[in-house]
Formats: sequence, C-alpha cells, structure tokens
Amino acid sequence: MKLRIVLGVMTIFFLTIRGFAGSTLSVDTEIQENRFKAGTEVWFDESGKLRQARLSADTEIQGIAFKGGTNVWLFESGMLRMARLSDNTKVRGIRFKAGTDVEFFNGKPEHGTLSSNTEIQGVRLKAGTEIQLYENGTLSWGTLLKNTKVQGLSLRADTIVHFFKKGKLLRGTLLADTEIQGMKFSAGTVVDFNRSDMLELVHLITDMEIQGIKFKAKTWVRFSGDKPDWADLSEDTEIRGIKFKAGTEVQFRHGNLDQGILAADTEIRGIKLKAGTGVMFNESGTLSQGILLADTKIQGITFVEGSRVYFYDSGKVCLVKLLADTEIQGIRFTAGTEVHFYESGRLSDGFLAADTEIQGIRFRAGSGVRFQESGKLNEKVPGGGK
Repeated sequence: MKLRIVLGVMTIFFLTIRGFAGSTLSVDTEIQENRFKAGTEVWFDESGKLRQARLSADTEIQGIAFKGGTNVWLFESGMLRMARLSDNTKVRGIRFKAGTDVEFFNGKPEHGTLSSNTEIQGVRLKAGTEIQLYENGTLSWGTLLKNTKVQGLSLRADTIVHFFKKGKLLRGTLLADTEIQGMKFSAGTVVDFNRSDMLELVHLITDMEIQGIKFKAKTWVRFSGDKPDWADLSEDTEIRGIKFKAGTEVQFRHGNLDQGILAADTEIRGIKLKAGTGVMFNESGTLSQGILLADTKIQGITFVEGSRVYFYDSGKVCLVKLLADTEIQGIRFTAGTEVHFYESGRLSDGFLAADTEIQGIRFRAGSGVRFQESGKLNEKVPGGGK
C-alpha cells in the first residue's frame, strides 16, 4: 500500500527506487538550482539531495535542454551523471540518440550514442555508434563513417579510431597495405602509436616477419623503438628455434628473447624443460631459468624433476633442488632442498643431510650452512653450529 501525504508543493509517495525516497511534484519547483515542471518524479538520497528525476516536460538542466520523458541521474555533488533520452537531444553541440544513455563528467558529455552522422575534430563519425569524449571535450574514440586519412594514414570505414587528449592519433585500422617505420603492414592491421608518434602496438591481420621473428596472424606485438619487446601469441609460434604456447605472452629485451611459456617439452643447451612452463633467458641469450622435465644431471649433480633450475650468463648452475641426499664439495646435502652456487662453481649455501663438522664447527642435520666464494665458512651461519 502507498501512503500519500500532501505537503504544499509536493505530493510525496513513500516508495524506493535504488534505495532513494521518491516524490512527484504537484507544481513547478526549483530544486538545487534546477527548475522542474509539475508532474516530474524526483528521488532523493538519505541526506535529502536530489539524485534522480523523470521529467514530465521539456526541462533545462545545467544548461542542457532535455525532452519530457527523459530520466536524469545526478552525482551527490548535484552535477549531471547520466541521462536516458526520450528523444534525440543535442548536448554541447552533439546530437545523441533517443532511447540511449548519455554519461556526463563535470557537466560535459563523456559517453553516448550518436543520432546522426557527426563531425568531431575533422573526423566524420557514424550515426548509431557510440563515442567517448575526454573531459576537455576532445574525442577519445568513435566509429569512422567512411575511409578517412588521419595524420597521413588511411584508415578503414566502420572501424573505431582512438585519439590522445590533445588530438593525436592513438589507434586506427589500416585501409591498405602501409609502410610504417620501415615495416610493411597489411590492410586491416590495427596500429597503436605513443605520444611521440612512434609505433607502439600492432594487431597483425596476416602472418608477418618482424626483425627475423615470424609472428602468426591475430598476434598482438608491442614495440620498443623498432624492435618487438612483447607479443601475445595467437598460435604456437617458433622463435629462435623454441616453440612458445598459443594464448601466452613472450617478452623480448633489445630484440632478444627474454621469457615465454613452452608449447612442448623442449631441450635447450642440453637441458630438457617441461611443456607449459615458463623459461627465461639472460641478456646474452643463454638460458636463465626453467622447469626440469625429468631428473637431470647437471655439472655432475642430479636435480629433481619439476624443480626450477637457475643459470648464470656463463651457463653455470646458480640454484637448483636436489633429487636425493647428495655430496657436494665434500659435504652431504638434503634431498628436496635447494643449493646455491657461485658463478665460479663453488658452493654458496645449502641444508645438511646429517650431523656434520665443517672447518672445526659441528652442525646438526637440517642446519643451513653458507660459504664465502673462497670456500671459507661464513661467520654468521643460518641454523647455527654446536
């Protein structure tokens, strides 16, 4: 049951929309510096601020003429947040489509759907498509009405074009095969630029070789200068003789492989690594780390299947997990624990498999011991001696 109370200018109904108290105006009424017509439904938050109105007649709100039947929502500050249009409506020089929502920020339109073909910043945009505007009123993105040349590039009709706030091209779809920074991209390729007008990201429409790397169609490739530094692979892709997994990312450093996910069990420099696991490379191109496919003997020591092994640039082992209790440089270390080596091959640290005396100090089984590269026991030893 609805309880109705007459309070002069308003007839108040105790009902709730989105948690707000609702009212219907019985006469024209000014609320928060906006004048609403009689019959307009209004909703207030718990603090008494107007948050929503369903207009009964044409009404100007914050300098914008809305048609009757339009729903408007306000921020807590009282500024327009959104309008659901009952009719095509011009807002700050742009006509938006009936039955769609226009979103606002600081009183300016931010997002909406065009009611007619519209030119913004010299670019013709298609009726019935959405646009996004920056807070300064410049175009963020919209759909091209026709094939259009933007900053020297011919872009395809019916594709979305993106701009930076100051009007420079951010993203577009190529109309024809186009050479950019010495690389020829096929028609339909999506290209992104940074604020310095340098190519930053592409979405390939066909297979393409870039800097000696053969990328598959539908792969995203990001650039640092003229070299790829990241790719999101659309298919399994062989790079520098190693096959990487579709749907995963590969990273590069100065054009060299940095890291990726293996598509298959792979042997790299005599080390067999497990499919579906990550591998990393040193700047020199040597293997930095990977997951062992099977129990593996490296530098005379057997390391456990499934453990991650780390290498120095020189290819020597840095850190690994032991398969079994293992004697290394005269000391027995515990199975399933990690041992760390200096690049010289000298032992750095590990966990003892048995009570052990080292350089005159007795240690309990399970104690951690650490050495200087010279082989001298560190004065401060994790786990302690006895």
